[in-house]
Amino acid sequence: MIHPEKAKQLDRYVETIEFNGLVWGITAMLSAPVLMGGCYLFVRMRQKYGISVREYLALKKLTWKDWLIWPAATIGFVIAMDWVLQLAGAPEMDPWMEKMANNATYFGWMAIAVVITAPLTEEFLFRGFLFRGWQNRIGVPLTILVTSLLWTVIHVQYTIYGLAFIFCIGIFLGIARVVTGNLWVPILIHFVNNTWSTIGMYFFMRETN
Repeated sequence: MIHPEKAKQLDRYVETIEFNGLVWGITAMLSAPVLMGGCYLFVRMRQKYGISVREYLALKKLTWKDWLIWPAATIGFVIAMDWVLQLAGAPEMDPWMEKMANNATYFGWMAIAVVITAPLTEEFLFRGFLFRGWQNRIGVPLTILVTSLLWTVIHVQYTIYGLAFIFCIGIFLGIARVVTGNLWVPILIHFVNNTWSTIGMYFFMRETN
């Protein structure tokens, strides 16, 4: 049995690692090439009918309309979801994000991991690789639902309100992927959402620290 004092020290050590932005940044930079490269290689190995990796993952050039419409739609969606969730009793900031804001070190590295690496790696996997592989097997609506559920599951650190938000924006990401036929659009939406959250967390840190 672990001594209570040792257990407390271990908890403090784990918490220090959990909110260390440098650890986040290094982990993100190491894992991103592995995950994205793995998706690329798997698609190459399973290529059929002459479909390129770019076609399989729906990697198309963003239009100027994409750059204007989808970020604006994302901010509107986030504001509307925040309003609905707060009416349902959600706190202004998720407790885990609040804890992160109060304890984070090397915030710049953490911001890089959250704002840049997470949108790329998560969207390549969920709205890219898995989405294309499942949509012809189980249909588009069910693919949107399942990928959103799986994406929500990897964010278990949040409260039920945070998970509800993640699931709903996952549906939004899936719809954007279908409407545009372009993986870069969900990546752009994810980037805008995470940037919005990170800016909010930064100002929360400024006010409380």
